[in-house]
Amino acid sequence: MATIDFFNNGSVAVTDVSTEILAASDGNHRRGATFIVNAGSNDCFLSFGADAVAGQGALLKAFGGSIGLEASDGWSGTVNGICASGKSTTITFSEGVDA
Repeated sequence: MATIDFFNNGSVAVTDVSTEILAASDGNHRRGATFIVNAGSNDCFLSFGADAVAGQGALLKAFGGSIGLEASDGWSGTVNGICASGKSTTITFSEGVDA
């Protein structure tokens, strides 16, 4: 079982251009439990490991849509987001890190 040594917390403004929300984990740290929340007023689509495309991928609904990634999911790549044309939103995250 992985332990979480600390959390990276932050927020990212996501627009209608694919935007990196979380960078890929480096070789020295492993991503643990991670929570991503749409704190804004427009829907956002997530992509894992590739540029995000509006209308495709995991949908985070406006005003609190969220996704949780367990350490056992093993996802260590990038997480990108995008909104529909002309829209933007704020995505917050809390990323557990096993140092």
